[in-house]
Amino acid sequence: MSKILILKNDRVGDLFHSLKGIYSVIEANRHNNNCSIEIVLSNFSKEMSFLFKTKNVKTTVLNYNLSLLDKFYLVKKILKNDYDKIYILSPKNIYFYLPLITKSKIYAITVKDFKRDR
Repeated sequence: MSKILILKNDRVGDLFHSLKGIYSVIEANRHNNNCSIEIVLSNFSKEMSFLFKTKNVKTTVLNYNLSLLDKFYLVKKILKNDYDKIYILSPKNIYFYLPLITKSKIYAITVKDFKRDR
């Protein structure tokens, strides 16, 4: 079973800017019945989870401002589930430490001084 995690817990407008990328990941794995995709949304954008209602996609909710407990929960979830790929689409500092704790392939877009780095 292949597992993919998409981290997108920011505001609704930012979610809409990332829809094309999220849909690309979903579409690329749509016919793979052995693939599950989990999208982490924020408490601000959780009402938009209907945008991702397909058979192999589920959504979970984390706070927009990650508390220490939220960070612990996220690290525990990643270690427990052994994701094959993790897509980081939110500029939260904790996310960029994930390569140190997991063997998953990580894809991220970061923003520094209004310039995108990959």
